[in-house]
Amino acid sequence: MRRLEPFVRETEDKEFLRTWRYFQTSDHLYYMFTAGGSPGEVHSYFSPYSTPMDAFVTAQAAILDFENRVRLAAVVADEPFRFYTGVGEKHFTGTTAWSLKGFTKAIRNVSMKSLEFHNNRGDFEQWALKSLHDPALEQNLKKERLSKLMGEPLRQAIIKHVDKESTKLTAEMRSATKYF
Repeated sequence: MRRLEPFVRETEDKEFLRTWRYFQTSDHLYYMFTAGGSPGEVHSYFSPYSTPMDAFVTAQAAILDFENRVRLAAVVADEPFRFYTGVGEKHFTGTTAWSLKGFTKAIRNVSMKSLEFHNNRGDFEQWALKSLHDPALEQNLKKERLSKLMGEPLRQAIIKHVDKESTKLTAEMRSATKYF
């Protein structure tokens, strides 16, 4: 469950954040209690489930449904994009993006050194292709790399492409899941 936290935070969606908090404080953990004795009796007395296994299955189904909704809404990548200013861990900026929305936010805030480092190496386009599975975004980011833009024009061009793709994908996901 903890692995979902960065995705949920990057969505900046109030409903997702509220639901995430509910999962953190849910009584389902008590309902899954399997030990006997007095504690077991207390937990089973208040549980709406017939067995701890029923509580577990229900909790897992709810968490998986929530994870799928977050992943669809946020366009979550398979692997995060970690921003560096050079090669090696000593150059890690501390900024990580798990989704297109988080990536846009990071691009707006990372240093120009980091932005140019990754752009010159083709890292952005590789992440778009291999982790987001988005060949259209990969091609647009490749065009920007080959255009040799530097500084703020580079930042704005990357943001433009990522925002455009994010808007398109978000609309597609809403359309595809409007009955859920």
